[in-house]
Amino acid sequence: MKEIESKIDSARFRLFEARERRIHPHKDDKILTDWNGLMIAALARGAQVLGDKAYSDAAEGAVEFLLIKLRKPDGRLLHRFREGEAGVAAHLDDYAFLVWGLIETYEATFDARFLKTALELNKDMIRHFWDQQGGGLYFTSDDAENLIVRNKEVYDGALPSGNAVAMLNLLRLGRFTGEADLEDRAFKLQRGFSQQVRQFPSGYTQFLSAVDFSLGSSHEVVISGALAQKRC
Repeated sequence: MKEIESKIDSARFRLFEARERRIHPHKDDKILTDWNGLMIAALARGAQVLGDKAYSDAAEGAVEFLLIKLRKPDGRLLHRFREGEAGVAAHLDDYAFLVWGLIETYEATFDARFLKTALELNKDMIRHFWDQQGGGLYFTSDDAENLIVRNKEVYDGALPSGNAVAMLNLLRLGRFTGEADLEDRAFKLQRGFSQQVRQFPSGYTQFLSAVDFSLGSSHEVVISGALAQKRC
């Protein structure tokens, strides 16, 4: 067995040396706010399920990086970071996915900073992306580059749609804070896309997950008292 492993290691080393003599392909090494938001949500959920602090630590570290490197002084997000430079105005997915990650990180750590930041970014998202006439959220902000059409997407492809993730975020943040306006916006979003979703439900699984959350039963647990208070 050891002899086989040794031969495999030797072959890998020779292959690596041969590849190093070739021209390297270009690498897509930029850091994206939306993709990192999804990663943060997954890490924080993993910490909750497995009780492994390494996952929550990684989620917190990623959040800290994004908020330092990809958030402007006015609080608005940027989309990408590479070689020390951040740029490109954030789109809907950047806000929705990062807010999702912050909610999960809050639930994993119970650190109120994450909930506070989630509410701040969610407020910015509503202010700059919300469709006042038809409900729902545009993919681009109201102060982004002028386009022929401001698209609103709810279909789930390789990634969940920003509108679907935002709807569940609004519902969860509404339950956390008791702010009825947040849940009202979620229901407006739901009504705005309901006809489209009815035509092909299997293409809108994240949207339907939010609908299920809104209709299903939930439990609220309130723990009161001074943090320093101890019981024997």
